[in-house]
Amino acid sequence: MTPMRTRAFVAAGFALGALVALWNGGRARSKPEPVSMASAAPEAPGDSIPGCKDDAEVVARAARVHEMKKEAESLFLANAQAHFRPPKDLPTRFDSRAIEETLHRSILAAGVDAEILGTDCSEYPCVTTARTRSADDLQKIKDQFFDQPAYGSDMKQLGRARSDSAREYRFGATIYQSTDPRQGEIFAAYTRRLGVARLGPGSLRPGADPFPPETIGAERAVAAAPASAD
Repeated sequence: MTPMRTRAFVAAGFALGALVALWNGGRARSKPEPVSMASAAPEAPGDSIPGCKDDAEVVARAARVHEMKKEAESLFLANAQAHFRPPKDLPTRFDSRAIEETLHRSILAAGVDAEILGTDCSEYPCVTTARTRSADDLQKIKDQFFDQPAYGSDMKQLGRARSDSAREYRFGATIYQSTDPRQGEIFAAYTRRLGVARLGPGSLRPGADPFPPETIGAERAVAAAPASAD
């Protein structure tokens, strides 16, 4: 065997030995070491704590993971909101005022006491929230809302919304184009906004006090009441 070939084999042997040593060292560090009573005893404040550097790295990584999670949630929310933007050149019959006036006409045609609370257009389509006294009154309003002639070919939704009071029949109404290809997704978002979906906080003014049902139509009742004799 020539000297050059011998030196090559020796160098290869050293390299292989170094790799084996590194691999064994990594295995030794990855195995949990048994904790003895002596190592478990509290150390003096001045003593150095083994693994303190590793703990700091774990905390830093956990903080980074938390930041990445928040960033992902923010991007998901931004994407969802962008997804439910109104179509271009949306007719005025789908704006907040038109939907609210349509619900108002439906309530008058139903002949029941109800009160419109407001209209949310933060997402498409606009949703008008209102409240009434009973499930029977709610159904009467729904029947009239679905029979509005100006929206005969459009998609209409009216359903009960989440409320802090079981006695309060709060509901939300919306109208959108039947040609919109996102109908299933829009309906899912509609239930989320009313607070009745499986996921999502809803959008019914968090923190607001519930409206007592006794106040619905109270002003009309007072106006209709005969004046008391002095």
